[in-house]
Amino acid sequence: MRGWREFLPVGLVFATPACYAWVFGGIDAPALWPAVLWTWALTLEGLVFFPQREEREPELDARTRTWRALARDPMTYLIVLFLALQAFPFFNCARSSGAPAIPFAPFCADVAHHRGVFLWFLPTLTAVLAVRHALVRRGKRLLLEMLAWNGAAMALFGFAQQWADAPGPWWVPMDAGIRFFSTFGYPNMAGSFFTLTFAVSCGLWQQRVADVLSEGERRSAAARSVRTPAWIRAHFMLVPALLNFFAALDTLSRAAVMFAGGIAAFWFVYALLSAFTRHASAKRVRIVIHELVALSALAFAVWTFAPAELRKELSRTTDVDVADRLSGRGSYQPRVALALFSDHPFFGTGGWGYMHYCVSKLEPDERASARCPGAANVHNDYLQFLCEHGAVGFGLLAAIVALLVGTILGGWRRIARRVRFAHRPRHLPRPYALYALPAPVLGVLLGVAAVAVHAFGDCPLRSPAVLCAALMLLACAEGYLPHAEEEEEN
Repeated sequence: MRGWREFLPVGLVFATPACYAWVFGGIDAPALWPAVLWTWALTLEGLVFFPQREEREPELDARTRTWRALARDPMTYLIVLFLALQAFPFFNCARSSGAPAIPFAPFCADVAHHRGVFLWFLPTLTAVLAVRHALVRRGKRLLLEMLAWNGAAMALFGFAQQWADAPGPWWVPMDAGIRFFSTFGYPNMAGSFFTLTFAVSCGLWQQRVADVLSEGERRSAAARSVRTPAWIRAHFMLVPALLNFFAALDTLSRAAVMFAGGIAAFWFVYALLSAFTRHASAKRVRIVIHELVALSALAFAVWTFAPAELRKELSRTTDVDVADRLSGRGSYQPRVALALFSDHPFFGTGGWGYMHYCVSKLEPDERASARCPGAANVHNDYLQFLCEHGAVGFGLLAAIVALLVGTILGGWRRIARRVRFAHRPRHLPRPYALYALPAPVLGVLLGVAAVAVHAFGDCPLRSPAVLCAALMLLACAEGYLPHAEEEEEN
């Protein structure tokens, strides 16, 4: 059961986020689209023909279970409808006059540009369905760890490029003065990606610590002597956590530095309270000392080896700057995006439509800014999705995300209810409902929340690597949650 057939579905699904992450963050359409079509075919193959099997489940029964779950899942129909709306503009491109051939229907300004956006969603949403239905719990947990280690590998790749003075991602020269890191040509997208993988890696680390503590209570001394040392099994997930953390800082993205620092502070307090509660009184002083020494060493390393550019960026960051960036005050892009949305409220302007039609809504003194790098994006992902996909497309995307988050919140509610009506859980710190939630799920929620907030003031979700990772991590989190049927049995 644990042979190649066990890991084949996980590998097929992992091909999609790995492709987006390693091919320039997914934003280089000419380099992306031949590879992403193959990864989509692999993911679809895993979903339809090679779903992961439960223990002692025949192959045919696994396929039947997966197909029935797909047919009963409302997300399947939302995704099919959204993709159909995104495919229609290929047959309704705007003519030279600027008007589409079929009025009041989904259209695009440029087929090649719209194809690039379509290839963000087709493999990503297929992979989300594959995670939900083609992978069982152990497969979802394995995929979650693979995504965290993939971020660590990309961090090492970025450090190697810096050491070798690479001129750009994959040693492809970029314009002088443009900051890049690893495979990302835009620092804020890279920062958002590594912040996300850092939060998840910390959650996996805390889960390993809890697992080792529970194993130590059950296993005998003889059994412990023939295994890997407990401290290695408990803390080896700190390796990807630290790599992703330093990668987020090294992008020099101010948003990534603030979010990664905030998430690190949260996990420090979380780990301290967790260890302080679960250990005996004799070990608590030693645990506190170890935690403080580790935190001091981390702070010293960050302060000592932080590049001068990072210190400069942080010194210029104020609360007013953050509020202005998140609200869009002082920028013309939100106003232009809303004006384009009012012209095409139902289906939007198509993929990258903002870039093609924004000039018509600019004031004369704003047109010089439109020629600068980054003017193709609104720097507010929600307004750009609303502008380019309309109320219908944006509503379908919001419904898909709501179903993913709703699954997690439903599982969290069942866990909190179980803890509430159980005997006093002395092994859990307060609040019990928070610590009863599996740490990897909490890490996913923290990372996705950071990306969601960042999307108000920048364009991290315009990178398919970030978009795909966030949605797939939400789907993977279900592997740590109990099902409603299990709650009824208990």
